[in-house]
Amino acid sequence: MEWIHCAPSESALNICDIFSRPEVTLKTIETRFFDAGKKYNRLYLGSYYCDHYFTQTRIEEYMDILRFSRDHDLRTTVVIPPVFQANYDAVCSLAMELLNTKEGTVDEVTVNDWGMASVISELTSVKLNAGRLLQKDNRDPRYADFFDAAYVSRSFSNFYTDFFPDQDITGVEIDCTHKEIVIPKTSRPMQVSVHGPFCYISIGSICEFASMHKMVGRKFRYADVCSRECDRASIICRTQCGRDLLRLGRSVQFENSDCCISSAIPFRYIYSPYRELGVK
Repeated sequence: MEWIHCAPSESALNICDIFSRPEVTLKTIETRFFDAGKKYNRLYLGSYYCDHYFTQTRIEEYMDILRFSRDHDLRTTVVIPPVFQANYDAVCSLAMELLNTKEGTVDEVTVNDWGMASVISELTSVKLNAGRLLQKDNRDPRYADFFDAAYVSRSFSNFYTDFFPDQDITGVEIDCTHKEIVIPKTSRPMQVSVHGPFCYISIGSICEFASMHKMVGRKFRYADVCSRECDRASIICRTQCGRDLLRLGRSVQFENSDCCISSAIPFRYIYSPYRELGVK
């Protein structure tokens, strides 16, 4: 990454949607990212893409990570994915259990649908972020003329900066969607966070991994239950533009490690360590 004007004011490690994979252990995270000197002051925990992943992860796994955060003097952001009605009660119950844990490292919640933004704001007073799935900016590295342009997210338009306070949103997360992204001064105080080096493109409600072991007539069911098969696989799609697409759970992402971030204000950088942890 290249920083222009302002470097990140803080850095966070994003282990959402990967922290239950066999190759991702707390020992590995400690060795790779903290033994040589702490460069991160926050962990992102939960799921951006799948409420099955969020709810089917054992509470003991969450608690282990929260204790890890406490022992390494890290703050924690709990990330809640878009929620299907069938999982609504389970998601709310788990979210509140994580927020109220005695470990006490959770001080933020990131939501990825507006319904959960309303629910969480009524249940807790912690800071609330509009997650990366709520930012509807066009993105696709296969269209060179579009991708190579400097881009300002729609999140910084007057509509959104006026809308966010009405929803109790104090932070916004964006992706490195283009060759250069520009963060302008905002009309209201806002915690801006940038995801990298992997950029989220899209998600689907049908999970390819959940269908792998099922009979043909049972494959590709809408919001199908699963056994977290995505913890044991990922898919790489080669493209003619030279950028691989990564299928991780229900998401499609691409790596944009050369993105230039030009910011008029300090921002938080959220790093997804897929390469270091053997996910890609």
